Amino acid sequence: MTDKQAKQITNLRKEVSIATRVGEATIAHIVAEFNKTENVISSEQ
Repeated sequence: MTDKQAKQITNLRKEVSIATRVGEATIAHIVAEFNKTENVISSEQ
């Protein structure tokens, strides 16, 4: 494996881990919003 290939793999790994964290944060946000909505619905009943 060349130096260039090694650098490309390292960069890809960084991008994937950033994308994973962003994805997890987005899911957490959606879940939080959903829970808020559910709480409002259940308190109205």
